[in-house]
Amino acid sequence: MTSNCKQICMLVQFHEVTQCIAKRFRLVNARIRQELIIQIYRQSERRHYPQYVTHSRDGASSNKIKSFMNAYQTLLDAVNQANAFYCDLLMSSIFYKFVHVTISLYTFFLFLMPINLLGLITSGTMSLCHICYLLLVVSSITDVTQAADQATPMICKLINQDLDDGLKRQLESFLQQLAVKQFEFSARGYFKISRQLLITMATTVATYLVVLIQFHTQSKDGN
Repeated sequence: MTSNCKQICMLVQFHEVTQCIAKRFRLVNARIRQELIIQIYRQSERRHYPQYVTHSRDGASSNKIKSFMNAYQTLLDAVNQANAFYCDLLMSSIFYKFVHVTISLYTFFLFLMPINLLGLITSGTMSLCHICYLLLVVSSITDVTQAADQATPMICKLINQDLDDGLKRQLESFLQQLAVKQFEFSARGYFKISRQLLITMATTVATYLVVLIQFHTQSKDGN
């Protein structure tokens, strides 16, 4: 019971941290996109109405974009710091849930023969709770990675528009930094935590269940 309470508290805290980071990523992405669109509009004005263009506004906007890029880099560092802090807890809780999902589903099968309604409800509820825990952990992490991944395609789309050459070089440098920057959650580097992990775990649990059920059936036939 104490272990479950600790894991629930960890999940709540981890969810709050990841949602905060994901929200900041979306905000910074929106600000970068807004300033780039403004720069594209001003570049168009400069070509058609050069006498009305004020270059001081361009410099201020360029500085804003640079500050947003710095904020984005800070958020990437925050992801790495959060992963370093939670990696042990994530690995232990995911392994714990994996084992208990397997046991609960196997127990659910045992209560089918003969049918034990109370046992079916208990084991089914436990299985559902463990699965929901895993889904919430992966969902929280996916929100962060999806929000972080929005920047690259957005910039790639706008960089080919009518932008100042200096700003284009700045954006290209930023894209190169993103290409080599790691911003993902993992269990101490042993495996990456993503939706693919759920598929792998489901396949493994199904394999173990088949093996356990076969052993159970063979032992009953032997008796």
